[in-house]
Amino acid sequence: MNLFRIFHKNWKPIFCFFGGLHEISASLVLINTTNKKLKIQKHFHSINREEDGFGEKDIVDALAQLIKKISKKTPLLLSLEQPFAKSTKVRFSVVRENALSPIDKEELENVILNLAWRLYDKERIFVSQKLKISEWDVVLADSKISDPRIDDRKVLNPIGFSGKSLSFCLENTYLNYLFWENIKDVLESWGGELVLCAEKNLIFDKISSLIERRDQIAFVEIGPYSTSVAVLGNYLNSYRLFEWGSMNLIKSLSQRLDVSLELAKELQDLYSRGGMSEAAHEWFKKIFEKELKILAQGIALAFKDVGLTEKISYIYLVGDLKDFPDTIPYLENQKWSATFFTNPVKIKFYDASQLIKDLNLELINFNESELTINLVMNLAAIFWVDNKYEEMNKILKRRIKWLNQNLLQKRQ
Repeated sequence: MNLFRIFHKNWKPIFCFFGGLHEISASLVLINTTNKKLKIQKHFHSINREEDGFGEKDIVDALAQLIKKISKKTPLLLSLEQPFAKSTKVRFSVVRENALSPIDKEELENVILNLAWRLYDKERIFVSQKLKISEWDVVLADSKISDPRIDDRKVLNPIGFSGKSLSFCLENTYLNYLFWENIKDVLESWGGELVLCAEKNLIFDKISSLIERRDQIAFVEIGPYSTSVAVLGNYLNSYRLFEWGSMNLIKSLSQRLDVSLELAKELQDLYSRGGMSEAAHEWFKKIFEKELKILAQGIALAFKDVGLTEKISYIYLVGDLKDFPDTIPYLENQKWSATFFTNPVKIKFYDASQLIKDLNLELINFNESELTINLVMNLAAIFWVDNKYEEMNKILKRRIKWLNQNLLQKRQ
C-alpha cells in the first residue's frame, strides 16, 4: 500500500530548473492544481556575482548533476535567461482558399509546417543578434501553439471547422545549437519529459499578466552589472536592458578613493548602516547620487520606444540595492517624463513573498527568506502549462523536429 499516494492523491511532482547569468536555481516541487498550493521538497540555489557570471557549461553541468536525483516520471520545466535563450511570441493568420470546407488534419499540419518555417526564417537573424551567435547556430528548442481562432472566433481545435481565416499564437524559444545539443544529451541520459523550455522573459510575460492590477507597473530588476526594465503584463515585448548595476556604486567609490573594490564595498555597507559622521555621510551621498542618476536615466530611456498605451503609475524594484537607503528617496525625487509616467510615480521594492500573495499561491513549509522572484515565477509557471491544445502541439513538435533535422543538414 502506497501511503503517500493515499494522503497526497491530488499532489503532482515537477522539477523546475532556472539557468541565468548570475543565478542557477532548481526545485523539486509538489503541486496541487486544485487549490494552487505548493510544497518544495528539494531546493538548490547558486549565485555568481562575477562580471562574466555563469556560462553554458556551468548550466549544463548543474542540470546534469541535479537531475540525477530526480525520477524520470517527474516532468521538467526549464527556464533560461538571455544570453542563453530567446523567446518570441507572435500571432499568425492565414487566409484559406476554400472557406466553406472544414479544416482537416492534413491542412492543419501544412499550415503549421509553413508557419514554423516562415517564422524561423524571419526570426533567426534577430535572435542571433540577441544571443550574439551566428544565425546558423540558432536552433528552435521549443515551440507552443495557443489561442487558435477561426474568423477570430476562439476554438479548442480547428479541425472540423470552416471559415475564411485560421490564426493562432506561436511561442518559440531559441538556443545556441551546441548548447541545446548538450542539454538534450543530459535529458536523454535522464529519460524524463521536458514539458517546457522557455526564456525567463516569456514566463514573466505570462505570469505577470495574471496579477490583478488597476495601474500600469514598471518592473525594474537591478543586477550586479546590468538593469532590466519591462512592463508587467507585456513583459516580453517591452523588455529593455542597460549596462548599469549595483557594482557601479562600488566601482565609483573605489575609483574616487583609489581603494580596492573590497574596501569600497565595506565603506558602502558602513554608509548604508548609518555608521558615518554627518559630514562623511553627505560626502559619500554626493558620489552615490551621481550613479543613481544614471540608473534613473536608464529607466526613463527604456520606455521611450516601447509604445505605452497608458502611463506608468508604479515602479517595482527587485534585486540589488534593497538595503541601500538612498535608492527610493532619490528615484522619488526625480522629474519623470509626463509622457510616460503619472505624477507622482510610486516607487517601492517588490519581493518574492508579495509576488506569491499577488498570484494567490500558497507555499507550504518553506522559508520565505530563500524565495527569489525567479523561483516564484518558475513555480507559478507550473500552473500556466496546460494541455488544452495538446493535439496541435503534438503536430507542431513533430514538425519542429523535422525542421531542425533539415537545418542541421544545411549547417553541415
